[in-house]
Amino acid sequence: MISETKRKLYQCIAAFLRNECSSNEYSSDTIESLEVAKQCIESAFDVSDNLDTDIDLLTLFARATSASKPNARAVTPEDKVKAESLKTQGNSFMVSEKFDEAIDCYSKAISLDPNNAIYYCNRAAAKSRLNKDSDCIADCEKALEIDPTYSKAYGRMGLAYCNMAKYEKAIEAYKKAISLDPNNLNFKQSLALAEANLKESSSHSSNASPNSFGGLDLGALLSNPMMQNMAQQLMSDPQMQSTVSSMMQGIFSGGTAPAEGTGVPSGGPNMDNLLRYGQQFAQQMRQTNPDLVDTLRQQMQNMTRQQPPSNDTDNGKDAAHKDP
Repeated sequence: MISETKRKLYQCIAAFLRNECSSNEYSSDTIESLEVAKQCIESAFDVSDNLDTDIDLLTLFARATSASKPNARAVTPEDKVKAESLKTQGNSFMVSEKFDEAIDCYSKAISLDPNNAIYYCNRAAAKSRLNKDSDCIADCEKALEIDPTYSKAYGRMGLAYCNMAKYEKAIEAYKKAISLDPNNLNFKQSLALAEANLKESSSHSSNASPNSFGGLDLGALLSNPMMQNMAQQLMSDPQMQSTVSSMMQGIFSGGTAPAEGTGVPSGGPNMDNLLRYGQQFAQQMRQTNPDLVDTLRQQMQNMTRQQPPSNDTDNGKDAAHKDP
């Protein structure tokens, strides 16, 4: 016979699971598992989630875990200034792709001001660039403990889960990010990529779609309304139009337009121009959609992880330095 206190606790747990089941941030499989867990608790301890309770278990837990530790050192204004300086240094290292140095700076900032969610999220971005996905997720979770409304932490967690091919968890993370920042197009585009990968991974690997590329279903991806919207926005940008036009002219004619009236380029494709304009296009993409570029980079890494290791370096740009 359990005590009345324990009975109330199990009742609160059942009520919490009921609320989670009604949330739209989880996949159908996760909701089904939560429902089973709720039913098991109700059956084992003879409680019901229908009984009214004035205790919000999640709020109670948040208060308990956020309480200051008795021996915790107070953060002084000088500590905060030093921590911000270290964060700025870390952001500079991120831009120059010195990710180990960036991690060191963010870690030092955390030691000075351990309750700043941005420092953990920036360090997560640096760890993601080194393919330390589990460590990245751990830092994102810590950032969310400090600030549960930090949408970028959910976005980076989704990227790490995608990199680990855990697409259902990635989708959950991106949906949570969107619920906190519904106008963030990058989150929506990343969600579209994760859903396309989940759809492809659900099919038998030996029966790959003719529209697939290295495990990524390009047909599903390109038909996704979110990706179509992104492409439409990109091509409506005058600067992007100019970039594409310059690429098409420069690639085939060494920087001049095709011969008039022939419909055929005046010279064969120029490889130097191809590389140069390709880099220009990539730079333009990074400026307009840095988070999406990083997501696509991670997806391409996923497709090559089953191949022999490559010595190629990763030149993608992370948006960590954009944090305030």
